[in-house]
Amino acid sequence: MTRAAGLALAVALLVPAAASAQTPPVPQIALAVGHDRVVLRKRAYRVTGAIAPVVPGDTVQLAIHRNGKKIRTVNVAVRPDGTFSRRMPTRRQGRFSVRALHA
Repeated sequence: MTRAAGLALAVALLVPAAASAQTPPVPQIALAVGHDRVVLRKRAYRVTGAIAPVVPGDTVQLAIHRNGKKIRTVNVAVRPDGTFSRRMPTRRQGRFSVRALHA
């Protein structure tokens, strides 16, 4: 009887460890930037990208930088096909860069 109880305890301790070892896949984000774009002051530009794997209701956080300084962070909803898009206005002149993070 004690051997069966010891075996049951060992199985009970090992099962949660095996379940926690299975981690979900890390999302991969790709921004669609072919080359540097020139945007005139007071005009807008569009940031597009894709994320995989897609989870319904997911969001992507875009960190907007001007001349190397972070000026804004916006959240963008991911569409069912895994793509996202956001129109960004330019209020001042400078070199803009965008970094996408899984929110």
